[in-house]
Amino acid sequence: MMNRFEFVHDNYAGINFEHNIGNGIFRLFPKLKFRQFWTAKALWGSLSDKNKALNFKDGNTFQTLDGKTYLEMGTGIDNILRVFRVDLVWRLLPSRLPKSTTEHFGVFGSFRLSF
Repeated sequence: MMNRFEFVHDNYAGINFEHNIGNGIFRLFPKLKFRQFWTAKALWGSLSDKNKALNFKDGNTFQTLDGKTYLEMGTGIDNILRVFRVDLVWRLLPSRLPKSTTEHFGVFGSFRLSF
């Protein structure tokens, strides 16, 4: 849910956590063999004063977290036809300015091949 080049940092740390619940609510439909999961992603970062002076001049729209937390959480369905996955992701922190309700939620699809 983070836009490309939305935040710039000198130093950063991030964590990505995913927990597979298993059948979850899909145990009611055992033939589907879907798996339910949830995810959490967090990021912290800072930018030196020299780089702030360089990156925030001339109307650049970069931002820095500077001690704040970037957080998004999601849930989804895995093992759709054994290769597809659908993620539903919400951006929780920080809120965007100007506030927009449509940019806090995203639906993503992916596939995985195993041999």
